[in-house]
Amino acid sequence: MRESMEIIYPRTAAERAMKLQEVLLRATSGKIKWWQAAELIGISERQLRRWRKRLEDEGPQGLLDRRRRKPSSRRVSKKQAEEVLSLYRDKYFDLNVRHFHEKLGEHQIGLSYTWVKQALQAAGLVKRKARRGVHRKRRERRPLPGMMLHIDGSEHHWFQDERKHDLIVILDDATSEIYYAQLAEEESTFTVMAGLRAVIEQKGLFCSLYSDRGAHFWLTPKSGGKVDYDRPTQVGRAMKELGVNMIPSYSPQARGRSERSFSTWQGRLPQELRLRGIRTLEAANKFLNEHYIAEFNRRFTVPAAERGTAFLSCRHRNLEMVFTQRYERTVDPAVSVAALDRAATLLADIAGGTIEPKLTDWRGDPPRVDWTQPPVSMAVDLPDRTAGVDYAEGTTQRRLTQIGADVVADGNRVTATPPSWRPDLREPADLVEEVLRLEGLEIIPSVLPQAPAGRGLTPVQKRRRAIGKSLALNGYVEVLPTLFLPAGVFDQWGLPADDPRRKATQVLNPLESDRPRLATTLLPGLLEALGRNVSRGAVDVALFAIAEVVESTSETRAVERIPNDRRPTDEEIATLDASLPRQPQHVGVVMAGLREPAGPWGPGRPVEARDAFEAVRVIGRAAGVELMLRAAQYLPWHPGRCAEVVIGDTVVGHAGQLHPAVVERSGLPEGTCVVELDLDAIPITEAMPAPSVSPFPAVFQDVSLIVGEDIAAQTVVDAVRDGAGELLEDVRLFDVYTGPQIGDGRKSVTLALRFRAADRTLTEDEASVARDAAVKTAADRVGAVQRA
Repeated sequence: MRESMEIIYPRTAAERAMKLQEVLLRATSGKIKWWQAAELIGISERQLRRWRKRLEDEGPQGLLDRRRRKPSSRRVSKKQAEEVLSLYRDKYFDLNVRHFHEKLGEHQIGLSYTWVKQALQAAGLVKRKARRGVHRKRRERRPLPGMMLHIDGSEHHWFQDERKHDLIVILDDATSEIYYAQLAEEESTFTVMAGLRAVIEQKGLFCSLYSDRGAHFWLTPKSGGKVDYDRPTQVGRAMKELGVNMIPSYSPQARGRSERSFSTWQGRLPQELRLRGIRTLEAANKFLNEHYIAEFNRRFTVPAAERGTAFLSCRHRNLEMVFTQRYERTVDPAVSVAALDRAATLLADIAGGTIEPKLTDWRGDPPRVDWTQPPVSMAVDLPDRTAGVDYAEGTTQRRLTQIGADVVADGNRVTATPPSWRPDLREPADLVEEVLRLEGLEIIPSVLPQAPAGRGLTPVQKRRRAIGKSLALNGYVEVLPTLFLPAGVFDQWGLPADDPRRKATQVLNPLESDRPRLATTLLPGLLEALGRNVSRGAVDVALFAIAEVVESTSETRAVERIPNDRRPTDEEIATLDASLPRQPQHVGVVMAGLREPAGPWGPGRPVEARDAFEAVRVIGRAAGVELMLRAAQYLPWHPGRCAEVVIGDTVVGHAGQLHPAVVERSGLPEGTCVVELDLDAIPITEAMPAPSVSPFPAVFQDVSLIVGEDIAAQTVVDAVRDGAGELLEDVRLFDVYTGPQIGDGRKSVTLALRFRAADRTLTEDEASVARDAAVKTAADRVGAVQRA
């Protein structure tokens, strides 16, 4: 009965029926009361009588839940399921599951989000995401709207082409309501002030503004340091006039609310623009204002903690004047006496006043008499060399005198003392600019630099090209992986805390705020590309990349800014070079799905670890070196299907199948295989191929050796090659067998040997002697026993 039930029903259903039968039989035999039987099962006595009757009429089969044989009345029809999958595949292929579920409502399809998500994952259209970790404690929201607004810009391919634009968003901290969202060529003072003015005109004055430390918001004297509150920018000046407190953010994590909002924008707006065929900034901004902002707020706005608002009316403020960019003018301090004399003369002539002989001229404390600027010295021919023009002799002195400077020439150098009204002339470049401007910029020729004569590809370039061509000819497609590490990837792999790959170099101004660390391995970028292809329906994928990774050294660090008004010293250049991380060139390969396609000849062959090993051999042949494989354990590879790649005594990489746990956590196809080699660790060989063709025939023999199951096949091959001597031309592994005939913990390794002598026809006896010597060497090294 148990076997028949398990064929039709799950184990839990069969066990429940057996427990129910046992209780009924005990009650029937009088061992327990019927009311006690009902309590044991957890049903009423009336229901128990029904079960008793079904047992008597139908036997044990009657105790099984009959509903399991019938489809649910709420089951989604096959036609509707195919319609949903077709919609996603044909029209909504780049939408996330939540966005797509909302779009189904436009097609009058009312399915649950869970069903839609599971259906798309089962069809391979979206990948399973790793479970999110516990988030750090989030900052409490402000209780009222208008107490704090967030402003930020996000650069992205909003039109899903090569163009990048900035989306400028202003949202409320209390509710996450979007007050302003516009696309612009770039985030600047002009575009930011336009957004702030629009919000104030619409909602009123707010209490504080939270922003990053962009140059249009704050002046930061030292990169990565504190902002300067005493020197406001144009935006800072406008906010100060309106009484708005500006708050700087010192990390992307601190701007988590706006960063999460931008993640939603980037996952939805490009798709909405594509679906509507919008390709221009004007049309996109019109769509945002008239439709999308309201729809976005309807879905994602949260209620404020308290009723009311902190916005204040500003109807009596001249916002046009507040949001105008203003710049201070510089007045010549030495002209004050002449200006006073002229003003007094005009007053006397026009109004009939009397000029007093006493003059009041305050010149600071202590008084300053000389307002001339510090002298600037430069080579007299510096303007000629800068412009590439031979100016007439004396041009430099004449033009500097023309701007009011006192010029003193001394041989091949000239010293100019700028006038009091030109405080902007501080260094030789300023003087050169004045000479070139007055002589005419139009006479400076446009000369293209001449390229040096070509010397062909370097050995490194030749090797890279050969490897790329060989992999492409073997069915791999080259991609350009991202050079920045996704957050938490090494935690997904389960790498230990002291793994060298975790020691990544972090940049201060990353392209994406959630990816500030440079890649120490090509695999994360390649696996992302693999997952993206699989999510688009390309399930049989073979990709490769050849690129540099970034490895920190003990001297890798941030250096102080080197002044740009002079050439760096040799010590500064040496310090800068030493601070740079190593950037070795790696080659990476990923593959999933079928390696041999299905067809009339059969169902196809899925990717296996041996395909990764063959990719290593392809790379080795292209590089002109012999790469050896030996068993290893190295995350994120499968511990039993991983090999380290060795040349000499140096490990240059790893190959094999990914660890199942890594595959599961990363949402990758089952059986994914990867390869990564350090090309810089592989010596460059430029020997031209010179095949030798022997006129003498070869002798072929096979040998089967029984070794321990933990002995790598490559170790056996090496022993055989060393023991056979010079007569052995080639050895190839073609079978590994394990079974009861061999014994527990043992395996049979079968090798194909090819013998050939360079000066004579080799006999079978001579080949057998060499084979026996090879077997003896293998026995001495790894305890091999020849199989009969």
